[in-house]
Amino acid sequence: MNKVHGHKITTFSMCLIISLLAVLDNGAAADVSTSQRETDFFQPQINPHRPLSLLPDSLDLMHIQRAGIRFRRPIVAAPDLLSAKKAESVTSCVQKGRLLFVTGTLLSANYYAYHRFKDMWWNYPRTRLHLYRGWRQTEGWYDFGPHDSLWHHMDKLGHFYNTRLLSLLLSDTAAWIGFANSTSQWIGAVMSWLFYLQIEIYDGQFEQWGFSLGDLAANTAGAFMPLLQQHSRFLQKFTLKWSYFPSEIQQQKYVVEDYAGMTFWLTTNPQEFLPRFFDPFWPDFLNVALGYSVTKKTLGDIELFFGLDYDLTKIATHSLFWNRVLFYLNFLHLPAPAIRFRPTQQFFLLYY
Repeated sequence: MNKVHGHKITTFSMCLIISLLAVLDNGAAADVSTSQRETDFFQPQINPHRPLSLLPDSLDLMHIQRAGIRFRRPIVAAPDLLSAKKAESVTSCVQKGRLLFVTGTLLSANYYAYHRFKDMWWNYPRTRLHLYRGWRQTEGWYDFGPHDSLWHHMDKLGHFYNTRLLSLLLSDTAAWIGFANSTSQWIGAVMSWLFYLQIEIYDGQFEQWGFSLGDLAANTAGAFMPLLQQHSRFLQKFTLKWSYFPSEIQQQKYVVEDYAGMTFWLTTNPQEFLPRFFDPFWPDFLNVALGYSVTKKTLGDIELFFGLDYDLTKIATHSLFWNRVLFYLNFLHLPAPAIRFRPTQQFFLLYY
C-alpha cells in the first residue's frame, strides 16, 4: 500500500487554479475603472514567490523594495495610484455574493475530493486513530527518519508543494472576496492546512499506515510558507517546482503513484547572490535548479540533478489575468538542460 495522499491533486490543482483565475479575473474586471487599467504601464516585476494579493498592508516604498518589486518607471510618477492601493490594501470590504460563491465551490470540491480519495485509497481495513511510524511499522522515527520512507520522502515534498500552492490560491481568492491582504494570507494558510489535516486524520484510521507526523510537518511548512516569505527576503529567493515524465521502469495506474517519473526542483536566480555588476551578464528569466527524484517507486536510489530553469513571471504582460496564470504556471519546471550527478552521471539536453 502506497501512502501518497499528500499530492494526489498536483495535476488537478493546476487545472483548477487556471479555471478559478478566469472566474476571478472576470469578476475583478467589473471593479476596475478605465483609469486604473491605464496604470498598467508600470509593469512591476513581481518577485516570483508572491502574487499581487500578497503585498504588505503598508504599501510604501520601503515595503515595495523589500517585496522584491522592480518598477520600470519612477515610483513617484503616480502618487495617487499608490495612495489608492495603500488604502485598498488595509481595508476589508467583503462582498457577500463572492463569499457565498467561493464557499459553495470549496465545499463541493472538498466533498468531491473526499469521495475520490475514498474510492482510490480508503477502502481498506480500519482501526483506531494511531501514529504512523514508517513502513517498518514499529521501528521508525514516526516518518521523519531517513529509512522510514519507501519513497525517500518524495511524498513529503509533495505535501509541501501542494499545501503551499493551495495556500497561495486561497489567499488570492480571499482577497478577491474583499478581505484585507493580511487577513487573506492567514485565511489561505489556515484553510490549506485544515484541508490536508483532514486527510491525515483519515489516514490515521487505517491499519497499514497511520497519522503521519512527517506529513503534518510538511503540510504546516507548505501552508505557512507564504507568510514566512512575507517577512524573509532570503526565503523569497527560492521556489519549489515540480516536473513529471512517465517512468520507463514501472507504469502506474495513476500519475501520483509514479514517483520515479517525478522530480522536485529548488530554483533560484544567481543574481540574488552575486554582486550587482554581474547582473548584465545573466538573464533575468534564467534560473538554476537542484533536482531531487528516485530511480523507482519503492526502495529506489536517490537521483540528484543540477540544471537550468525559466522564470515565467519575467514575461511582461498588460493583463492581470495573464500575470496570475504565469505566476501559477511558474510552479512547473519546464524542459531545460540538466546534469544528473547521482547515482550516475548523465547530461540531458532537455530534462523534464
